[in-house]
Amino acid sequence: MIIIMSSVVRRGLFHLLATVIAPLTSFFLERTVLLICLGALTLFFVTFDLLRCKCARANQWFCFLFYSLLRDYEKARLTGASYILIASLLAFLAFPRDIAVLALFFLAVGDPVAAIARRMATRHRNRIALGAAACFLSCVIIGVAVYFAGLAVTVPATLVGALVATTVETLHLPVNDNLTMPLLAGLAMFLVQL
Repeated sequence: MIIIMSSVVRRGLFHLLATVIAPLTSFFLERTVLLICLGALTLFFVTFDLLRCKCARANQWFCFLFYSLLRDYEKARLTGASYILIASLLAFLAFPRDIAVLALFFLAVGDPVAAIARRMATRHRNRIALGAAACFLSCVIIGVAVYFAGLAVTVPATLVGALVATTVETLHLPVNDNLTMPLLAGLAMFLVQL
């Protein structure tokens, strides 16, 4: 259990750090510069990820280096990091900065908190519900924090976005939730604020 928890926590911390880079950078770079940098980084990493999947030697090296961060299915397919980069680029292209930032913060915090809560509740009958509650609560907390920090996302939009993010995280849709969670939550918040 301790080994499992440490890998879940380690993966969650990596997920958090990898996801918050673009939102935090958006406060320091002009939008066009941010999109160019994010686009170049996304293109480079996704290309590397795809080539790595095709080249057995590169894949063995990659899996050896990042063994503790990879899920089994990521060893032969795109990693969650590729989906995070794609989602970040699309979020900043599609939505106003503050909505993109909050949508990505939902992914950065809500997704790993839900995974950790589910893992901790392995013997509990309602571990899916506990994970969903943890995701929703963490998204609401981060939403309230950024609201008071001055981001232009209303409380109703934040609550709807948190609910959509939680639903996407809980449903395990066929498309990776690192992509769908921030984009659908961002879309919901954008529509509420129209």
